[in-house]
Amino acid sequence: MSDVIVFDTHPYDADWWTSGLAILLKEINWNVNYVCVGPTTRPTKANANKSAKILGVERRFWEIPIIGNDRFAGNLRKKVPAIMKELKAKMVFIPSFYDCHCVNVTLAREMLALFHWSSGLGLGGIEVYSYDSHENLWPVEIYVDVSKTWTKQKKALAMHATFECAGIPDNSLIRVKQGRAQLLGASVPVAPVEYAEGYRQLQADKKCISSLPKLLPGQFYFRSPTGMLEM
Repeated sequence: MSDVIVFDTHPYDADWWTSGLAILLKEINWNVNYVCVGPTTRPTKANANKSAKILGVERRFWEIPIIGNDRFAGNLRKKVPAIMKELKAKMVFIPSFYDCHCVNVTLAREMLALFHWSSGLGLGGIEVYSYDSHENLWPVEIYVDVSKTWTKQKKALAMHATFECAGIPDNSLIRVKQGRAQLLGASVPVAPVEYAEGYRQLQADKKCISSLPKLLPGQFYFRSPTGMLEM
């Protein structure tokens, strides 16, 4: 059994952007770990744990201040290699570099620096991906068909009660996720699907480049310079 770690800054981002992929990986017996790096509140942490239980993922909270923290890079340098060694993770997912929240961009930059440049930490060769964001300044290159997971995703996102608004049936996480997933699904030109999630690969495995095509046959699509390739 292999492990994947999704790092986020808020206790709902991983659920929002990667819950479909998490469900698919769980179905093939991968362990999925969500690690919230930034500070939380008691309600948001409780909601995240409820969502994680539905998704079948493990949730951890590091409670590290990100903005205005001169020791942030050092904090990650201690924590990240330790959890990678503990879980023997083969894949890592981090926020987009073009996200609309500066905390997500800060985390993404520091995380990639750890994996890509700090070879002395033993993190080279790990598959590193960024997940989607609100901004389309850095278009996704990997599409994963998550149509069959939507019912469970919606149930998990509904646990984040802090995003509920009076008189509106679905919270804002569900509404935004559904719209984005439908847009990405419609963007798969080989054969448009109902719902999809988007990713970019930032660092490859030395032997196979990416494990996802083999793990998700018929659900993985890669946008090449000349078009869409189904794998």
